[in-house]
Amino acid sequence: MIARLAAYLLPSLSPRAARAVIIAGAIVAGALALWAAKAIYDHAVIRRHEATQEAARARETARGIIRADEAGDAIRERETARARALEEAERNATQAHPDAARQPVGPAADAVLGELRNRSGR
Repeated sequence: MIARLAAYLLPSLSPRAARAVIIAGAIVAGALALWAAKAIYDHAVIRRHEATQEAARARETARGIIRADEAGDAIRERETARARALEEAERNATQAHPDAARQPVGPAADAVLGELRNRSGR
């Protein structure tokens, strides 16, 4: 069969030389086909890996955003608690000393200043 194909495609060569050329061409064509198949497979593996990495990065980004939101919530809660404590200290001082609270500087102002001093660590 190879001899007939060689004689048909390469009539100017001897049958033996034509057969060798056909076999060499088949080997080269097979090698090219294997190379192309490997390149296609490698490309698919790389795409899959990149997609996995991108999904992992997206998950980490989302987790970071959630952690930042939680940290922001904790900070807001802490500031709200501090503001409530300050308001409560002022209210308690005003209720304990209502006459003095009407003065320009009374126990309410002293309580607020004391709370601010406590916050700053002095």
